[in-house]
Amino acid sequence: MDEEPELGLIERWSMTEGALRRGVGFALLAGLAWALFLLGLGHAGEEPSGPLILPIPRASYYHVEAALVIPVRLLAVTLFAGVAHRLLGQRGEEGAFGAAFAIVALAAEGSALLFWLLPDVVAYASGGFDLLGAVVRAAAPTTAVATLAFATRSFRRVFEVSLGRAFGAALAGFVLAGVLSGLVLR
Repeated sequence: MDEEPELGLIERWSMTEGALRRGVGFALLAGLAWALFLLGLGHAGEEPSGPLILPIPRASYYHVEAALVIPVRLLAVTLFAGVAHRLLGQRGEEGAFGAAFAIVALAAEGSALLFWLLPDVVAYASGGFDLLGAVVRAAAPTTAVATLAFATRSFRRVFEVSLGRAFGAALAGFVLAGVLSGLVLR
């Protein structure tokens, strides 16, 4: 007899009442963690080393980014969830956007915290600003793969869609959200 696999944290969070509220709360807390790290970089006098898209002076870039990181990340999660929600064919389902938002918030923001921010903090504390460039080369692709894997798995299980549809929705939302946040966040 085939048993259903046990639901993971992301699926359980997204399938219960209050999923949207929990997703927003998690995204806000994750944004706050990023803002605190960016403020720390700014107060330490650090400046971005690579090219900047926005016309912000390097000396104040991390302070400005700290002010923008929460709304930009929240908007990116909303865009990711909205695109996925549409592509998953859940437009008329009650609570479906909340479920998609909770999945994206936990998959994307959880992956970013675990695989990007935490290594950044450890690298900066142990070796300084120069180590952050090395971290990003591993953190960015790891975060991307983890986000897509968690979102795809959760979309597939929660919305009961094919693997291809779940991955396509995750990839489309991820790319669009990445373009948005990549314009502002470093």
